[in-house]
Amino acid sequence: MADQVKHHNEDFVTPYGVVLGSFQGVEARSNGNYDYYSREQNYYNGLYTGIPFQCVEYVRRWLNISKGLTFYNIPFASHAWQLKYIERISDSRATRITGIPNGNDKPPVPESLLIWDNDENDDQIPYGHIAVITEVNTQENWVRIAEQNIDNNYWPGNYARQLSLEVVEGKYFIKDQHKIIGWMVINFDVDSQNQEELNIHDPVVRKIQPPKILNGPWLNFDSPAQKYWANIWGSQPTREGEEFISYYTFDNHFYDRIMFAAMELNHMCLTATDYVINNDNQLAKFGLPQWTWEKIRNSWKGEMISGYKSFSGRFDLAFNGSSIKMFEYNSDSAGTYLEAGVIQVQWAKAVGCDYGKSASEDLENMLIEQAKELFKGFVHILIDNDDEEVYNALYIKEVFEKAGVDCKVIIGVNFKKNDQGKYTDEDGVEMKTIWKMWNWETVISNYESERKGDEIKLCDVLLDQSIDIYEPIWKLVTSNKALLAVMWEMFPNHPYLLTTEWTLDGNLRNKPYVKKPIVGRCGQNVQIYTSSGEKVEEMEGRYTKRDSIYQEVFEIQKFDGFNPILGAWIVGMKPAGFGIREDTKLITDHESPYGCCRVINI
Repeated sequence: MADQVKHHNEDFVTPYGVVLGSFQGVEARSNGNYDYYSREQNYYNGLYTGIPFQCVEYVRRWLNISKGLTFYNIPFASHAWQLKYIERISDSRATRITGIPNGNDKPPVPESLLIWDNDENDDQIPYGHIAVITEVNTQENWVRIAEQNIDNNYWPGNYARQLSLEVVEGKYFIKDQHKIIGWMVINFDVDSQNQEELNIHDPVVRKIQPPKILNGPWLNFDSPAQKYWANIWGSQPTREGEEFISYYTFDNHFYDRIMFAAMELNHMCLTATDYVINNDNQLAKFGLPQWTWEKIRNSWKGEMISGYKSFSGRFDLAFNGSSIKMFEYNSDSAGTYLEAGVIQVQWAKAVGCDYGKSASEDLENMLIEQAKELFKGFVHILIDNDDEEVYNALYIKEVFEKAGVDCKVIIGVNFKKNDQGKYTDEDGVEMKTIWKMWNWETVISNYESERKGDEIKLCDVLLDQSIDIYEPIWKLVTSNKALLAVMWEMFPNHPYLLTTEWTLDGNLRNKPYVKKPIVGRCGQNVQIYTSSGEKVEEMEGRYTKRDSIYQEVFEIQKFDGFNPILGAWIVGMKPAGFGIREDTKLITDHESPYGCCRVINI
């Protein structure tokens, strides 16, 4: 639950977060008063329920706990009336939800959802309202409802309010001072429903078409980042050897599912990170030298005091036609900023792909806003001399500059030390804040390597406690694939997680599995095995001496022979869109083609 202590307001009807009542064991809590809006997010068993303690949050939490169902993002409470189906959490199987307009010849039924219309002139429900019908009495003509954030009063029983049920010319009307649209009846027998008859179209489609004839360059060569990218990958809109363009379309419902998944997974990752950092036995499984432990813990304690100092991260997600699963979390040094934030947007315009909007339409603006929030002075951007890191760093420099943040890019290890013992760049500018693409594992290796003379090493700068580093060192835990096994132990059978174990002695015995080094990048040293133990695919790399975790094989839905991996962005603590890397081989890497993603409304 959200923090119930730090909120206090003399105008609150009841204390914020206090339990007002309960229906079917699902507690409703006070929002203080109807116009208070929290900036927090609520989760139950790792599942996102909404903004505490709004009406939508209660209804979604009731569905989660009592029925094992959920619905995804809706702009306002009144928009729930537009839902055609909701989904079972365990397997994403859909079930019908049917809207019955207020004034029907049949009375409402318990466990239906009651929907109010939005009214901008109504201070109490400008965005509508939603509640659960708990009981219906056609003899005494009333219905009872469970809800959050109308009166915020203590409940008289297992319901919040009792509303009048009137019969006019044989029609049943639920009466309230606010306009009620109607009630929505849910078919709770999920297994009995034919998914095809629900008219659920394919949420993801890969399209192929001839490209539009270009009148000029589609990349902006005044941008150093785009120019560098073009020098590596070329400036033609089609892939080498292909005449047609390809891209993916996603319906807005599936887009919301991905955004929900990113939010929930980020919450679970941070919860698991906290558990590991505060548990020696768990931290020992992550293969991190003991000299890093105190640094990690001090960094994490700082986050608990001042708030998360995370700029961004990217989840790698897979889809099999119904379920979304997490493969890993690139929380330390994620790539594809430029591809997601700019390339796929400009490419779509250039080739005449005008379906919907870009799946990462908001990414750049969210990066800019996060930079404004985090960085108050000069920022040094530190990277290795790697092509992908260079063009992404050049793009991040553009993002910072749009945010009004002065910055420069430093490629390689080019540092000095001034008379005050502070580290500077080659121009003598003191390094106070650093945004890096070096991963922390490289810093560890650098720390443990032999020093040559009086050289200034990378680790000297990035381990200097007087310098603010992004991403912080605690992400050594969050980015480690050992966290996948911890998350499976903490959130067993969560719908977004794959079975992940420390050894092959458990549930994965005699099943197809993937062996992953707990530290690695771009799929290096990942191995895929059949149930008989035969290796069917392997990516070579430099992480052969690392401990490994074992994960169940998840069969990805193929599109024209390609296996797409969704890269879903988190900026700060918020989801920020996604892109795709696709390949005909099972293990994608940094050379796998990037695919354009468009979101269409249905």
